[in-house]
Amino acid sequence: MSRSDSSRNVGQPAWRDDFPNTPTFPSAVGSGCASAASFAMMEAVLLLATIAQRFRLQLVPGHTAVPAPSITLRPKHGVKVTLQRR
Repeated sequence: MSRSDSSRNVGQPAWRDDFPNTPTFPSAVGSGCASAASFAMMEAVLLLATIAQRFRLQLVPGHTAVPAPSITLRPKHGVKVTLQRR
């Protein structure tokens, strides 16, 4: 179907002809992604620091942290902890 084929516009609003027929990418793939990612990382560090100040984290009895090697080393099934107020 060519761009000049008028049958493709049946039932379509006229303003759609102004948009290019190229795929669009989500906003998380642009230049603003880097600043948002660094802000999110800073916020996560502050959140963890606040939790560590106010609570004591202890492993759930019987839970073992099994390492899962990948690009980074992380626990295979997560780390189950309980929080106790300091």
